[in-house]
Amino acid sequence: AVVMLSRLTEEDAEVTIKALEAGAVDFFLKPSMVDKGGLSNAIAGLNDKIKMAGRVDISRVVRALRRGTSHYRGAESLLAPSTRISGPRPQRNVVIIGSSTGGPKALCEIVPGLPRDLPASILIVQHMPMGFTRSLARRLAQLSQVEVREAAFGDKLKVGQALVAPGNYHMVIGGADDVSLNQEPARNGVRPSIDVTMESVAANAGYRCIGIVLTGMGSDGKNGAAAIKKSGGIVIAQDEPTSVIYGMPRSVAECGCADKVLPLHQITQEIVELCKAKTANNPWRELDACGT
Repeated sequence: AVVMLSRLTEEDAEVTIKALEAGAVDFFLKPSMVDKGGLSNAIAGLNDKIKMAGRVDISRVVRALRRGTSHYRGAESLLAPSTRISGPRPQRNVVIIGSSTGGPKALCEIVPGLPRDLPASILIVQHMPMGFTRSLARRLAQLSQVEVREAAFGDKLKVGQALVAPGNYHMVIGGADDVSLNQEPARNGVRPSIDVTMESVAANAGYRCIGIVLTGMGSDGKNGAAAIKKSGGIVIAQDEPTSVIYGMPRSVAECGCADKVLPLHQITQEIVELCKAKTANNPWRELDACGT
């Protein structure tokens, strides 16, 4: 198990993202100039990450991932022509993907396999500091057919686009599909919080929500998944064998909020199939055809 140590510079952030993609369990942001107390806290944080990494059964995860290598990376399209949508309301489906420890590698498996004509907007919440989320978005953009970038003030949901929540900011959407960022208090000890984003999407998108909770420590995403279920949406949790840390997805599965618990390599296909089904059953389609 590998824990990457990195400085907060653009160059080091990109190297860290590649290390996580290659299989590093987690990374630690090295303090630059801190007082004695700050250094003690930093050392304690590093110790925690090392102990956590020591509990990860890397061989189990590697075996599970090798057995299920995705066949969907680079697919031209997984949608039949009849399911492609256009018109004034294309952003009817919203996919929210939440992840933490082990998340960058999982995201590099899922997002590149999504076809460019996926009838959905995508929101990604990865627990990471500011700067590293920008590098993560750039790496995903290099690998993916859908447009990927870090979210910014004034963004709107857009079909075929994935927005990554910036480090240190919660990402929420409004009724007009506006994307906003805020620095309200951390939830579950993190900012950005998966719960915050999922709850806002559930409140504004209802049954159009598809929530995905991937590998990570803690329970961030559990309350958000409950909100999505209550609104009529669908929730998928990553399974234990393919999770580096089976914490967040376990909390979703154990509270009864997961419609499906799937290995990592099956999640991309499931997202596509759900978007196809929701698009085919979209009650707005006839109104959109009339220009309403």
